[in-house]
Amino acid sequence: MIDVHPAPEAAHSVREFLIHIATIVIGIIIAIGLEQAVETIHHRHQGERIEDALRDEALTNRRLIRYDIDSVNAVRRNIRLNMTNLDRDGKAFVPVPPPHDTFLPFINTAWIAARNNGLITLLPNQVAASYWRVNFLADAMSGSITSLADARKKVNSLLYLHASPSQLTPEERTALLHAYSDEDQEIGNLNYILTGFDFMNEAALSGHIPSIAEVAAESQRAQQTEAQPPQP
Repeated sequence: MIDVHPAPEAAHSVREFLIHIATIVIGIIIAIGLEQAVETIHHRHQGERIEDALRDEALTNRRLIRYDIDSVNAVRRNIRLNMTNLDRDGKAFVPVPPPHDTFLPFINTAWIAARNNGLITLLPNQVAASYWRVNFLADAMSGSITSLADARKKVNSLLYLHASPSQLTPEERTALLHAYSDEDQEIGNLNYILTGFDFMNEAALSGHIPSIAEVAAESQRAQQTEAQPPQP
């Protein structure tokens, strides 16, 4: 059996009509408010998940920084040793390979995913500003590693030009010395970026946005180690 409901009774006065309209409006407002509340809670949870992912990456990058700094120190000492030996007696030069020369790029997958999906706005402004700086230096690190690899190729192309480096002509030995110098400068630039990344990464983990004065002071400190390798 089909139930047939009577049509709603028409309002008999302006007052009843206004009450009916007001009921509908209030219902719509409540529905919209509930929807917005649910969306706000969802966005808050999304933002918290993104922030947690960024923090996890920053903690991983903290370990990568230590590894890369060890690589920088070992490679720079090795380059300077080879430059000294080559300059002292090029005819008897035998290159000493670096004991530790692998550089690992930093991880910024969470930032890239949030940026590409338009979710950066869900982060607090301070958090977004901190990790933007970290991500910028992560990109610079990748570019620096590529430049360093190109410099190393130039060194290797001269080292293996003959059966033995001792067979290099005076002009080729000079070119090799310049190639080592170029590689050393690339290492210095990489060290500069590493130092800056370490500073910004730690600031992000502590929830601190460095002032312009703090960034300038850190940049000056990093420049002091850019040109010269650390002492053994």
